[in-house]
Amino acid sequence: MVTEFESLYRRAEEASRLKDEFLTMVSHELRAPLNSIQGWTSLLRTGQLDPIEAARALETIEKAAHAQSRIINDLLDVSRIITGKFMLNLHPVMPAQALEAALEAVRPATDSKGISLVADLEREAGMIYADADRLQQIFWNLLANAVKFTPRGGYVKVELKRRGSQLEIRVGDSGQGITAEFLPFVFDRFRQQDGSITRPYSGLGLGLAIVRHFVEMHGGTVRAESEGDSKGATFVLTFPLIEGLTEGLIEAVAGENMLTPTEEYTAVYEAKDLLQRPSRRLQQVVNLATQPQEEVTPEPLAINR
Repeated sequence: MVTEFESLYRRAEEASRLKDEFLTMVSHELRAPLNSIQGWTSLLRTGQLDPIEAARALETIEKAAHAQSRIINDLLDVSRIITGKFMLNLHPVMPAQALEAALEAVRPATDSKGISLVADLEREAGMIYADADRLQQIFWNLLANAVKFTPRGGYVKVELKRRGSQLEIRVGDSGQGITAEFLPFVFDRFRQQDGSITRPYSGLGLGLAIVRHFVEMHGGTVRAESEGDSKGATFVLTFPLIEGLTEGLIEAVAGENMLTPTEEYTAVYEAKDLLQRPSRRLQQVVNLATQPQEEVTPEPLAINR
């Protein structure tokens, strides 16, 4: 009984310590860009900066504002996740497109650090039910993390493949790596491998916790792999595929008329945005015996759910 009480007490103390460290870190991370904004704003007000210096000031202010925005958005996301108020807007999505958008978003950072960005994407791997914005956020968080912890001259590699009924995405790097001691806690909130405010990397360490929650809300899984400190890291995500619905099918039926029975009502509206083209008409009828409102010769479309 005493041992159990001591264990609970130690865990409570550890949780309290982690939260105190986190609050200190939040204050530091918010103050740094704020100081930059205030400093450059004061210089701009003097009117003594030449055009090149003024442009630099505005660029620095913009970057600092974006940094603060990311921190605040991460805090809001975690708050909504903890309180169960986060909702996803799920539709059939081609993950390759979301991943390509995230790759383009981090490309300026890789270029500035001289990091090789390698992508091996199987576009015909299939489609998943996802919130497109949150899916891109998942990919961006992992890629931004990889770029942040990879030194100049290193590499970040991304793979998207079909594995049976699952879609697998791997984001690997040649960066700092994850120690064996920290690996079990890498997705925990309020934890970082280096939690000191003097660490060389900025950020609250919430990105991976958000990734895990978003992936699991999509019915997927995520795990981290690393051989240890300074040996790089790889994050592996899996999502269940929508069987029978691929980008190839979408292109193959372009321009065709399609007819669907009422029983497929939900599936039709889930796929409607994907199948919509100016030359295509998608009609729903009560059943196959009911005549459509205009004479068409539809092509059959089967959606396997």
